[in-house]
Amino acid sequence: FKMRKAISKDCNGKIFSAFLLYTKSSNNREKYPRDWLIYSSSKKTLHCFPCLLFSENLTESIKSRSVLAKRSGFSPKTIPWKKLYSRLPLHENSETHRTCYCKWKNVQQSLFGFGVDSQLQKTILSEAEKWKAILKRLLDVTLFLASRGLPFQGSSTKIGEVNNGNFLGILELLGRYDEVTRDHLATVEKYQNKGESMKGKTHYLSWMSQNEFISLCGEKVLNHILNERIMSIYYGVIVDATPDVSHQEQNVLILRYVLYISENKTFEIKERF
Repeated sequence: FKMRKAISKDCNGKIFSAFLLYTKSSNNREKYPRDWLIYSSSKKTLHCFPCLLFSENLTESIKSRSVLAKRSGFSPKTIPWKKLYSRLPLHENSETHRTCYCKWKNVQQSLFGFGVDSQLQKTILSEAEKWKAILKRLLDVTLFLASRGLPFQGSSTKIGEVNNGNFLGILELLGRYDEVTRDHLATVEKYQNKGESMKGKTHYLSWMSQNEFISLCGEKVLNHILNERIMSIYYGVIVDATPDVSHQEQNVLILRYVLYISENKTFEIKERF
């Protein structure tokens, strides 16, 4: 049900039904979770996890594959959720899905057992923890700069240069005292010094990643403000405008509301813009 709450509405404004997360047995007396169904919160698409992993190795052509087995996935922006009532049974009963699902379950059993696969799983988990730590530091730097209205980028994107911007500069400062940040920057700097392209290599230091961090943080802040507005009884919207240096009118919307603070049982007037 957590997955259902995260799924966006379709092109008709309909929500995702919890009924689609389960499949029924042949006698219609039992239901089983569709554990293979995953949702990409960044792309807003549904996918079949085992088919994404293993269908590339099958002889079936890309065109004949189910949309759930493709990297583009099932997009509710163009296809309504109701189409899944017929597409999900067709997909899960296909020979390709059954083959990929069995391979997926076999790999799961071997990974949670002993041997080479088990050691590989430990390595994967260790790598995942490393990237979580890196992303946490990148997020902290993003919040620090955004909260103070400071620019992120400079005229250079190279590690170690004085004009590489506040984002990379603060990370370099953190790297003096933090091993995780220092090792990550050293890896990226090695590629930059060799003149090798970082395209296809994950590092989250590019301007695109910085913009994505800013966008995600802004979305969180906006949702928090809207939730506060919903909890408040009295609110108002103020529109103000002023010309900039080029004599162009710059408009701003100011949301003002009275928020009840339950901890100390007081009211506070909030202004957001």
